[in-house]
Amino acid sequence: MSSNEPTLMFTPEQLAAGSLDETREESEATNGYVLAIDDKSEPQTYLLDDEMYTVGRTDSCDVQLSNQFVSRQHAYLKRVPVETEEFTYELVEGNSQGTASTNGVFVNGERVQSRSLCSGDVVHFGPEVKAYFFQVAPRIGRAATREGHTALLNEQTAQTQLAIHFDAMLERIADRVRDSLDEQQIMQAAVRELALALDVPCCNAGVFDFDQQISTVHYEYASDLAPSHRGMALQFSDLPDVYNQLRDRQFFQSCPLTTDLLSVQPPQNQLAFPVADDSGVMGDLWLTRHADLTFSDSDIRLVERVATQCAIALRQARLYRDGQSQLHELKRLNQLTDDFIHTVSHDLRKPLTNMKMAMQMLRVSLDSELSGREVASETEAEQGRIARYFKILDDECEREIGIINDLLDLQQMYERVGSTDSEV
Repeated sequence: MSSNEPTLMFTPEQLAAGSLDETREESEATNGYVLAIDDKSEPQTYLLDDEMYTVGRTDSCDVQLSNQFVSRQHAYLKRVPVETEEFTYELVEGNSQGTASTNGVFVNGERVQSRSLCSGDVVHFGPEVKAYFFQVAPRIGRAATREGHTALLNEQTAQTQLAIHFDAMLERIADRVRDSLDEQQIMQAAVRELALALDVPCCNAGVFDFDQQISTVHYEYASDLAPSHRGMALQFSDLPDVYNQLRDRQFFQSCPLTTDLLSVQPPQNQLAFPVADDSGVMGDLWLTRHADLTFSDSDIRLVERVATQCAIALRQARLYRDGQSQLHELKRLNQLTDDFIHTVSHDLRKPLTNMKMAMQMLRVSLDSELSGREVASETEAEQGRIARYFKILDDECEREIGIINDLLDLQQMYERVGSTDSEV
């Protein structure tokens, strides 16, 4: 964890002073949730157990956020049943009357109108206020001892610190995606950050080639004890179940007992996640750890968010490469056009120059011949016709030469403009 990451410390009094209703008598412990607020001022923690909570800037809100970018009632949380757990909370933007907030609500970086929250989700209320949503089990009621409060606090604080660490790592990857078009640099940093964040011995990223039906490992971060898979190419047909799921945008988790997927010994728990965007699946992320250590839901959500950033990096790098390729092709075509104009112009200019010279010589010869004849009206009429014909030829020849000169001047002007753009 970097030194500039925020540290949230909560006292038992702060924890109890949140939304925990001390007037309620609870005889048994149940699962509950904690909402930890980091608004760059004083950290707040709320233990959630009621049916509904309002979130906003006004004093009447259950969760008060003193920030200029937060609306008077920015959002609300309502308790909803779920299949796998007793309940969770659904986050809804705006107030219960349907009035939306000004700056929106984001869950794990995605703007949402409503979302059922999962433990480990990171919520942004506007651009500055961040919150962490966690499940705590069991939840300690009013009759709990101070030791119980402390245990709950330590659990929640540890989860918060881990979420802050994950969030900071994602921001570093996102910064690289925004600041660079170097696919190799971004992807290598992503697998390294992910491996260190989840403490796995090996993390690599493969790029799909649908023409050859293979996935090739181009980027990898591995510990000294883990074997390297860089350059390994896996046929989709070798692992049809895995790659069918990945191409369907579904992750795959397995702990093989005899043959592991990437030839890692001893048997490893492996997680494969598709790297995909709206245009399709471009590759995959593979992570391995010891078979006794599984990947938690929060781990999988983190890998999903990293895979999203990798997809952005791959897509923008490919668009940049395609743009550069098209630019080079346009430059090549422009050069061919310039060469053609230059060649044709010179090829046309030479015969026109010869024609001009021949006409001048012919005029001199005719003038000399006609001057030796007797002057007569027929001779004068013939001279007039010949003069007109020569004038027409001369004028048209001059016009053709002017057009060719204009083409050459235009070509030189384009060359100067292109040279200036290249220097800039």
